[in-house]
Amino acid sequence: MTRGRLLCANALQYEVPPLLQYGLNATQKTQNIQKQIVFVHGSSRADKEWPLVNWHALGLRLSGAGYQIVLPHGNEEERLRSVAMAEMIPNAIVWSRMTIDDLMEAMACTAGVVGVDSGLSHIAVALNLPHVQIYNFDTAWRTGPIEHANEKIRQRSVVDFPTPSVDAVWSLWQECIA
Repeated sequence: MTRGRLLCANALQYEVPPLLQYGLNATQKTQNIQKQIVFVHGSSRADKEWPLVNWHALGLRLSGAGYQIVLPHGNEEERLRSVAMAEMIPNAIVWSRMTIDDLMEAMACTAGVVGVDSGLSHIAVALNLPHVQIYNFDTAWRTGPIEHANEKIRQRSVVDFPTPSVDAVWSLWQECIA
C-alpha cells in the first residue's frame, strides 16, 4: 500500500497525505451496526486462501463471543465454500450475491471483517472497519492495512508460513476491537 502511494505521488508530483481518506466511512452508520463479522474467504488466487478448518475454528470462537458470521461470495465456487462454512458455524449466514455497491453498504453495517488478501478486504480497510487481513506470504508490507500514529488500531495484518494460526488471527481481532 505504501509503495503504491509513494509511486503515484512521485509520478503525479504531489505530497503523500499523512492519513488515507477513501471517501467511504462506515462510522457514519454506527446506529445500524450489526453484531456480524464478515468472513472474506474468497480470493483471485488459491495460494491466498486460508484453510477451511481455520475458518471453522475462528467462526466457532466468534460465534461463542456473540457474533454472527456472514459470508459473501462472488462466484459459484465461493458460494459453495460459503455454504459449507455456514453449515459448520452456528447461526452463520450466506449473503445473497450483491453488486459491489450493495456489498459495501452491507459491510459498512457490520462489526468488522476477517479476510484474506482480496478486494473485499481492501474495501474493509477503506471503510475503516475493524479488520484482520490474513497473508500466507509476506506481501502485507505492500498491500496490507497501514497503521497511523495516535490512532486506535482497528486494522491489522497477520503473516505466517504456510499460513497464520487461528490463535494469531483471534489475538489480532481482540486488539482491533479493544
